[in-house]
Amino acid sequence: MLHGSTVAEALYGPPDRQRKISLLFTGRHFWNRKCRKKTWWQQEFAVFKCEATANSVTGHVCVNSNKISEIRKKKALLLLGEIG
Repeated sequence: MLHGSTVAEALYGPPDRQRKISLLFTGRHFWNRKCRKKTWWQQEFAVFKCEATANSVTGHVCVNSNKISEIRKKKALLLLGEIG
């Protein structure tokens, strides 16, 4: 390899002999859809969709963690009362 030459020149010959390939990407998967800038309504719908999915999976509406711990304590006391 000569000084100042690139690896491509060493493999494929001088630039005048290289074939230049340019690609035009079309279609929906060129950019990752998660990384695209979304409009405000797309963001709102995404949040709504995630909350709805979480609610259907867990079976409850999101509440703050203090209420969740209170609910767990009550359930534990009920279980202990039934067992004992």
